[in-house]
Amino acid sequence: SPYGNRGVGEHSMISPAPALNNAVFDALGVRIHSYPLSRERVFRAIRALSNGEKDFWEWPYELEQVFRRAKKSWE
Repeated sequence: SPYGNRGVGEHSMISPAPALNNAVFDALGVRIHSYPLSRERVFRAIRALSNGEKDFWEWPYELEQVFRRAKKSWE
């Protein structure tokens, strides 16, 4: 609209979280799929990268094992 008004569901700002996650991915080469991006979580993602993982998930152990089995069947 020419007056700058927006609908109820439209945000005026884009969240910086995806931009920060992309910056970490560009810098380190590992994609973190858990928020918030704390120093500890980034450190654990770097350690996962040294083990050959490109994606870092921080889920409860059971859910992580289910995902890993499914991912192997997709590859």
